[in-house]
Amino acid sequence: MSVYRLRIALLAWFLLSPAGMAAPLQLTLAVNDEARQFLIDTGQQIIVVLPEPSSPNEAMVVAVALELPLVDSAELILELDRELYVSNQWVLPLGEVVMSASHSAQTGRAYRFDGRSISEDGAGLPGYLSLYFDAPPNARPVQAGLAGFVYWKVAGRAEHPSPLRYFTAQRMQTQIVASTEPLLWVFVGSGIGNGSTLPRALLRPAAPVLTSAPRVAARRTSLQFGRYAAVKPSAGNTTILHFDLALGAFVEGPYPQTP
Repeated sequence: MSVYRLRIALLAWFLLSPAGMAAPLQLTLAVNDEARQFLIDTGQQIIVVLPEPSSPNEAMVVAVALELPLVDSAELILELDRELYVSNQWVLPLGEVVMSASHSAQTGRAYRFDGRSISEDGAGLPGYLSLYFDAPPNARPVQAGLAGFVYWKVAGRAEHPSPLRYFTAQRMQTQIVASTEPLLWVFVGSGIGNGSTLPRALLRPAAPVLTSAPRVAARRTSLQFGRYAAVKPSAGNTTILHFDLALGAFVEGPYPQTP
């Protein structure tokens, strides 16, 4: 086999096999004893959102809530865009995304939702996923989105993924969806669960940023959140954030060495 044909074969294998999925990303978060005690005393946990691309009208982000690590330095693993989901509940600000149907997802592939389940629908556009809503009669638009796994390495992957973002799928139309950008906003907060939708405009950075009514999910009535640190994790886990108690936020780099 020529070198050219070998390259084409490897590319096809990469795009069409599960092994062609993006490698998990890694990020190290450091929370020392003093910071951990403060977060425990105030009932706060670590919140991660992926803001790009954002939800419709760029108004909402979807939260992943993590329990506090039990060690001073913990590795966070991110497996993005592992599943495509549909929610039967319409979500409002401070609501919650509830995944009703889901299917393993891969960029470059097309999918179809028939009102009950999601199935593969052939090749799509490289770098994107597409979802065709083959709606039954009298169907309403639904909210769909991409889900993935965000977890502490020491704890292992959860059984089910967490919603990362959502969009509105109109009946008898195809939605083209760009893959999620590996840009994280990391902060602390309370009263926020997995799948909670937070108004993007209310989230503040700790430092300059890189650059007929459907059913409604239950709203949360009491939550609070701190300023976020924006970071792009890597597969090689070269990025570290530590929680700065004086700022009440995560900042880049390890804890300063004490004499």
